[in-house]
Amino acid sequence: MSLGEILFIPGVTDPLTQLKSLLFKQGQAGGIWVPSLSPTMISSESFGTGVQTFLDLSGNGKNATQASSGSRPAWGRVPKSGRRNLQLHSEDLSNVLWTKTAVTLGSVQIVNGNVAVTEIVEDATTDQHRLQYLYSRVSGQQYTVSVYAKKGVGTRFLILNFANFMGAEAGFNLDTGTTVNVTGSAAIESIGGGVYRCSVTGTAPSTGTATGFLQIDDNGSSGSYAGDGVSSIFVGGVQFETGSTATAYQKVTTAFDITESGQRDCYYLQPDGVDDGMATASIDFSGTDKVTVFAAVRSFVDTPQGIIFENPSTLPFDTFLSDNRATGKFGVDLRDVSNNQINGLSTTARTKPINQILRVRFDLSETLASNKIRLFENGSDVTAVGTVGTFTRTAFLNAALHFFRRSNGTAHSNLQFFGGIVAGGNYPVSVEERVERILSRYTPGVSL
Repeated sequence: MSLGEILFIPGVTDPLTQLKSLLFKQGQAGGIWVPSLSPTMISSESFGTGVQTFLDLSGNGKNATQASSGSRPAWGRVPKSGRRNLQLHSEDLSNVLWTKTAVTLGSVQIVNGNVAVTEIVEDATTDQHRLQYLYSRVSGQQYTVSVYAKKGVGTRFLILNFANFMGAEAGFNLDTGTTVNVTGSAAIESIGGGVYRCSVTGTAPSTGTATGFLQIDDNGSSGSYAGDGVSSIFVGGVQFETGSTATAYQKVTTAFDITESGQRDCYYLQPDGVDDGMATASIDFSGTDKVTVFAAVRSFVDTPQGIIFENPSTLPFDTFLSDNRATGKFGVDLRDVSNNQINGLSTTARTKPINQILRVRFDLSETLASNKIRLFENGSDVTAVGTVGTFTRTAFLNAALHFFRRSNGTAHSNLQFFGGIVAGGNYPVSVEERVERILSRYTPGVSL
């Protein structure tokens, strides 16, 4: 069967079916580990908890596992557009991180199709009636805070008071859809049905933390007043983001559960960079001198080397892919029993976090070291190859494949892993690029 026939068979639209046909049709060793293509994992895992078994979808049965609960990577999801809303508990104002002063919480309503807003009821006391949240900021960074709001009982204003955080504050008249007492920049947009999206924008004066307030008020001026114990407004769908405007709302239940209407959910595993890791049973690559590796990741920090895929840490060993190299680089490292080395390192320095589709093509039969390894990032060849001594190996290993750390418990990765493939063979460029495009569908911020 030709590549064209594989790619264009009528009805073969399932991405996993394509991956298996493209890479494992001839019984190649290896595996496919892509959370978004695993309905069993999606239905059984809980966001923020550790994953014990990472299912291999290739048909080879090479599941990656971690017996120790404390060393399991966390399960999460994020929209294809990537995370923008930095607010936690964006609709759960009952969470303890939202501190309440002279207010109680009442009923919950759904607005704009799927956004939960909570009734904020003022106490019968003289005070500023508000909810507060402690935010982190970076000096000189512009931020926008937006919320959905609607009229409750009586005539009351919403105030977004971020004067201390970023010099921005405004009152919002939920009867007339207008702003009052604006400092910085503010906007109010009618969503329909008496619902408004209200926002303020400003620039942080320093780095650190400061409090922002959601207030119910009698005139929009943020002063103390005597509450009546009855009047209320509805507020929810809080979005805290960088930039000068409010973008499409993202619901943040926890740091590991973020969704956006109209966007594909991208599922991931996240090792903590401290002690998390997984491993498969032995995968026999000893019959081949060629291996092709793919990984879809979001890498957070520049620290000493962290492993994405690696065979044993004892000689000989193969670091099929590593992250967290200096200045945002990725790399590979193959060694023989004499510790002779072939390595490849991306040449472009970047500031993390970065989202990447990584591809590595290994061919030990090549005479030149520069042809033995090729490293690609988002489809671009970026390899810089170095050698030490004379590399004597002519085949790969029969060994367990380790995820996110070495087998000796070192070189831990801190990233979000959206998928990966290790296949015992080399393939036409058109096949490799097709695989990259499939993986990019499930990787935030990447389109190939």
